[in-house]
Order: sequence, then structure tokens, then C-alpha cells
Amino acid sequence: MGLLAIAATSNFHVTLASPYYGAKGTKFGGVPMNLGGLKSKKLSSGYMQVKIKAQQAPSKINGTIVTTSIREDLVSRQNFSIKSYEIDADRKISIQALMNYFQETVIHHYKANRFHCDDFGSTPEMLKQNLICVTIRMKVVIYQYPTWGDDVQVETWISASGKIGLRMNWHLVDCKTGEILVRASSVCVMMNKLTRRVSKIPDEVRRELEPQFLSPLNLDDRKDLPRLHHNAADYISNSFSPRWSDLDVNQHVNNVKYIEWILESVPLSIMESHELSSMTLEYKRECGKKNKLQSLIAISSADEDGCNLGHNNGHLIECNHLLQLEDGVEIMRGKTEWRPKLVHNFDIMNLVM
Repeated sequence: MGLLAIAATSNFHVTLASPYYGAKGTKFGGVPMNLGGLKSKKLSSGYMQVKIKAQQAPSKINGTIVTTSIREDLVSRQNFSIKSYEIDADRKISIQALMNYFQETVIHHYKANRFHCDDFGSTPEMLKQNLICVTIRMKVVIYQYPTWGDDVQVETWISASGKIGLRMNWHLVDCKTGEILVRASSVCVMMNKLTRRVSKIPDEVRRELEPQFLSPLNLDDRKDLPRLHHNAADYISNSFSPRWSDLDVNQHVNNVKYIEWILESVPLSIMESHELSSMTLEYKRECGKKNKLQSLIAISSADEDGCNLGHNNGHLIECNHLLQLEDGVEIMRGKTEWRPKLVHNFDIMNLVM
């Protein structure tokens, strides 16, 4: 959950071999590396953690090189090769698969930083006090989608967020070019697993986590999203009900499922002509397995002159979302931004099938 503004104490290169980089001397995150006597730690599933002090690590966003200093020993990395069942109709990684990558790397981050425990994403002190981490806000910015067969790497690190929260940070990096394809950040708070009430971070837990804190990504203006009222919605999808497979190990609906539900309300005409470029999410409360939900969406143009959204493919589109129970109780607010697709793959799909 990184390229961080931490002062570097030294400049040197690191050479690593990984399942997707091949022999030493190849690139790691787009940067030629030479270990210089230092050792890397290889974990399962292509997971790597480098035990060094600091390094200047140039990466690129949309072709622009960004040079920042990182604490390599506090940033976790995990490699993924995008599978056929993780792509959408455009042969690009699906939003659900992308978000699942982020969730998976959080667990690996805790394990890599010696929080060896049986629970998912918890420290030993959190387990003692029946605490779990729950996401209350998330921002994702997608510069470019990787496609079927691409090899990518997720960088993950944690930061403080006020007195009661943690911030998880992610970069999705193209293994071949070192380019940052996606950046994401989420704010999490502690919740008591038994009472389901939000708790401040106990001193014992803070002492466990503080040595891991690095600078956060600044993606989000942190302004509260406005509530979408029923009479302002352009589309409403009804009767979403959680299934057993939608629940996580903490017995609440997985965060990724909420995203799937709000995207169900996006009209097909937008999905065919545009691709998601960013989303901001505010999680308001848990959803129980017996609840029935509604997904509301209001659509507007991000361009000043406005447009006919269902037919004009050359405009940016903004959508406001609300996921609520049938009695109107809020579950999640969201805002998504969509940019025109460069190629309409659905128009040539018959050539591929």
C-alpha cells in the first residue's frame, strides 16, 4: 500500500532477480541495479523486499521521469502477471482485479515487516485488543491500464493519517518500462471486531506501526463528497444483495464488492466509449449479509460546454454515486471520472473472437 520524499542517505544501485525480471543485471522497477554485497529477501508469489537504507529511484508517470528518495526496507513489492480471468472486454485489467492486487499486497506488507500473525492485515497488539483495520476513504488514479499478459509490480507502504487513522499507499508499476501506471491511497481506521465500533489507535499498536510510517501520496483533496439524493439520480439499480462469497474474513462485505455495485449503474454507452480514469470513495458503514441495496448515479460532463453524454465520445465524464440500503441509510459515496477510449475494442471484438 512507493516513491517517497524521504532524504536519501546514500546513492547506489541494486541488482535483483525475480520471476519477471530474469537474471541479475536486468531492471527492477525500471531501474538498473547492482546489489553491491547486499542481499534481497525473496518471499512467495514473486514477492520481494530489499533490505537497504535508501536509494534514488527514478520512475515515470506518463513518460515523465520522477526522481524521489525511498526507504527500500519499508516499501514492499509484489509482482503479478495479468491473467485472462482478470481482464475486461477491452483486454485490460479489470477494476476488481486491480483492487484485489492492492488488498493482497497489504497483507504481504504486514508479513514482510515482521508482523507474523494468523489474522489478515493485523499486528500482534491488534489481535490482542480485537482490533481490525477498515477502509473509510480511498482515491485511485489510473494513468494507463496494463493488459492481458503484462507483468506489473505493486509497491506498498503505510503512513500516518491524523491521530486515529492509517494511510495505505500503492504504485502499480510496469515491469518492463518502470512507468507508474496507477497510484492509489486509502485511509483506514481501527474498529473493534466484537463491538463494531471505531476506536482510536492504542499506544501499543502505534508503537508497532510508527517505525514503518513513510510520507503519504497526496492524491486526495480530502473534501467530503456530496450526498446524491434520490431525485437527482439519473439511474438507479435496485436489489443488490450480498452473497456469502462477498464476505471477507472479518465477516463484512469486501470493499471491492462495493465498487462493483456502484459501477453496475454506469450506462453501457459510457462503458463502451470511455474508461475509468479516477475514483474517490467514502465508506460510511458496513453492509450486512441480509441487506438489500440500491446503487444511484448522477452523470455530468467534466467539460465546460457540456455534452450529450450518451453519444458524444470526445468528452470527459464525471459521475456521482451513492450506495444505500433500501430504507435510505448510506453505505458508500463515490465519485468517478471517465476519459474517452483511444480505441473502441468492442467495435472490433468479432475480429478477435
